Amino acid sequence: MLLCLIAGFAILKKSSSTKVLLEADPVVIAYNTIEQSNSTAYKGKSIYQQNCQSCHAINKIMTGPALNGFTKRGPWIKKENIYKWIHNPAAFMAKDSYTKNLQKEYEVIMQAFPQLSKEDIDEIIEYIEYASLPQSSLPASMP
Repeated sequence: MLLCLIAGFAILKKSSSTKVLLEADPVVIAYNTIEQSNSTAYKGKSIYQQNCQSCHAINKIMTGPALNGFTKRGPWIKKENIYKWIHNPAAFMAKDSYTKNLQKEYEVIMQAFPQLSKEDIDEIIEYIEYASLPQSSLPASMP
């Protein structure tokens, strides 16, 4: 079976006469276009891959919650709370019922990332927001 990506669509070729067209995941398209259109999000992509993606996906629940739209939920509407949470989740959770409920739901607590600067975290947030855009909002890929 042959698989190739063309203009944001995956074409599966089962035989010389049969083709199946499937829509590609918007996050894949974001990966392909992010470098050309948003340098902050591009930097955040790398930091996200190194620190976040083993437990979080943009649009899928994994060990931790999906991150699409997280800045509109709970205490994360205030960016300062995001910094505090990422730097020391246990200390933040001790004072916050929303994050206590997350721990009950997922039965884990996020590890601390004290080494990430506010700039690093801002870049991760920018990447998550960029990768969360609907496919129609993303710029066209460059060849």
